[in-house]
Amino acid sequence: MVMATGIISIGMNLIGIEALSLAVLVVCAEAYLVFVVLTAWRVMAFRSAFSDDLRRRWSQSRRSALSPMRGAASALSKRLT
Repeated sequence: MVMATGIISIGMNLIGIEALSLAVLVVCAEAYLVFVVLTAWRVMAFRSAFSDDLRRRWSQSRRSALSPMRGAASALSKRLT
């Protein structure tokens, strides 16, 4: 959701729909905060499973545990710059 709303906000900004772009950006920022809180909870609640995900980074069966966070942060930061 964060990446999608970030991309939509970027597109609206590029074609000149500023007001709607800002509204979607607010939704994106709020969703990102929820995502960060839930990721922090996951790290605390399931520490061993999270560290296993990090150890298996880029394996064929799983992607890195932080890949969604990286994509979401990228979309949000691109729109803010």
